[in-house]
Amino acid sequence: MTSEEILEEISAQTDCIREFQGATFEGLEDYWAIADARLSAFSSDKMWAVVIEVIGFDRGGDYTSRIYLYGNCLTEESTGAEFFGAPIITVPNTWNKEIEENQLWGISRDDFAFRFRGKRIDFSLTLEDLKEAGIELSPREIETGELSPQQMLRYVCEKMEHPFFLSEDSLRDLLYQNATSFGARYDHESQRDYYENKCGQFDEPPILSIYLELILQTRDWVHPKTGNEFTEEDIWEVSPREAFETLSQVLATRDLTIWEQQDKSKFNSHWRNWAEIEVNIERGQVEAIDAGKREFRAFIESLPLNGREELLLTLRENIKELPVPPQGITNIFLEYEGKEIYFSKEVLDEIDVLLSELKNR
Repeated sequence: MTSEEILEEISAQTDCIREFQGATFEGLEDYWAIADARLSAFSSDKMWAVVIEVIGFDRGGDYTSRIYLYGNCLTEESTGAEFFGAPIITVPNTWNKEIEENQLWGISRDDFAFRFRGKRIDFSLTLEDLKEAGIELSPREIETGELSPQQMLRYVCEKMEHPFFLSEDSLRDLLYQNATSFGARYDHESQRDYYENKCGQFDEPPILSIYLELILQTRDWVHPKTGNEFTEEDIWEVSPREAFETLSQVLATRDLTIWEQQDKSKFNSHWRNWAEIEVNIERGQVEAIDAGKREFRAFIESLPLNGREELLLTLRENIKELPVPPQGITNIFLEYEGKEIYFSKEVLDEIDVLLSELKNR
């Protein structure tokens, strides 16, 4: 088992599907905000396996993990597959009522809580606390006191020393469950035949959860990164071969001095290296809200002057009664002169501005 053989295998496993989320954190960030990540590497004379765990906030509302497996000792179905972890925390209904009307998320940095392993944990953060954890807030967030779910989770991961990764026993069990078919899992001779077909001769039937040695566990590594353009031909800013070349050498030799000799400035697995994607998503949301406010103002100003105030007051009350979701834009439809008109809850500020302008006429 040479480093070049391992590199060929792991490159093929990460590059075989262009849209594979585990090979590109960019794809993952499109719908799932990254908060923490860890790579675990296992090796023996003939076998190797890599587990990448990613902790984050699903933009659908869940705090959970994604797990990706690579290795020459895993089934084809599990190699490169995405495994969905169980929810890691739940956030009690402690949304800050003073800020939820003016922002998307509703978590107050001055007073939030979550439940983890049966216990409720409360936090009250200062701007300095967040800065020390590497979390920067926008001017709007500083002013309103809001905190997004991913910002909260990133702070918690740092403050609680990364508590959401699997234990070594759980990682070994995950590899064991995905190493052979269910029928062969409890038949040692079937296991021997299976592994020998894939990895070579063994003196005794290998049990994967015991046979492999955990040689490396790190939160900092070079991860594949795509280019900015999407074409029929794969374009990589950091290709799988470039990203995993040193890892392949470590898997083959089990010599950690090779890993330590890397240029650590090239490590990019931390969430900060992928935040630009998230910023672009949030910038798009802000631009959509601003565009909605402009369209709403244009609609109101197109109405007869004497009917504007009554409509604005009615609309404001209807919008205030809408529930606030954990994320996203709340929509409302209004019947006006036989037409169904679409608005978002985020126009509430604009309603107040327009009412003030009418009173000052």
